Amino acid sequence: MKKWVGLVLMGVVFCGAEMLVAQENGSSAPSLRVACNVPAATIRIGDLLPSGGNSILVDGNPVELKKGEQYMLAVTAPGYNPYRKSFAASWSGLQKKSVKLEKGIGPMEGESWIAELEDSVEMEFMPVPVGHFMMGSNEGEEDERPVHRVEFKRPFWMAKTEVTRQQYEQFRKVNYIFEENEIPMPQGAEYPVCYVSWDDAMNFCK
Repeated sequence: MKKWVGLVLMGVVFCGAEMLVAQENGSSAPSLRVACNVPAATIRIGDLLPSGGNSILVDGNPVELKKGEQYMLAVTAPGYNPYRKSFAASWSGLQKKSVKLEKGIGPMEGESWIAELEDSVEMEFMPVPVGHFMMGSNEGEEDERPVHRVEFKRPFWMAKTEVTRQQYEQFRKVNYIFEENEIPMPQGAEYPVCYVSWDDAMNFCK
């Protein structure tokens, strides 16, 4: 019995080693192993599907991915700036990535913040301080009445401009087909992206 158990274990170890060699030689489906300088960091890989995608909790083992699919890598830890990066699983075999988290939690209060996307594309965020403003109109549509006070109890950051087509396409390509008698909107890289579904807008924010 012990002999059979030994043979089975050897077979498992051998097959595992053979699979790893195959991944490193680029002869298998793409997979990713992520390491972080913070041992307690939470590492997740999410697929960017129209349905919202699934999130995979990574525990240091390689995660097998689907060739050509878009994913988001998120690495977080209390007291550290979060790391988020989108990528396409365009390689074959095993790829290793090391993420270094830095102390702090986002930008300093009152300072602007540049978020780096793919292909050297950036989004600039402006600080919105604690405060309040009066929202609505007593003479507007029903959903605008009455004028009421809106208060911010915590500061936050808002993008300096509407999301541009260039920024949005780091997440998903826009391929809108205009309908008959429809007025086409400008579709240049620096113009605001349009014709985006609610679900896609929410997924972009995530």
